[in-house]
Amino acid sequence: MAEPVIGADHVGLAFRATAPVRVADVGGWTDTWFGSPGRVCHLAVGPGVVATATVRAAAPDEPGR
Repeated sequence: MAEPVIGADHVGLAFRATAPVRVADVGGWTDTWFGSPGRVCHLAVGPGVVATATVRAAAPDEPGR
């Protein structure tokens, strides 16, 4: 999800990604071509992890500009 950001050193958008935390991976690798036939069961719980990336204006003397 993108949302507008306005501030002294920020311009543009902030992107936020969320993901649940996986607590169980039962039967892993049994669904591959060399371990088949098989089934995999994943269990995830919330609240999960949140990561935010914000676009900001670079200073004129900042490296890479």
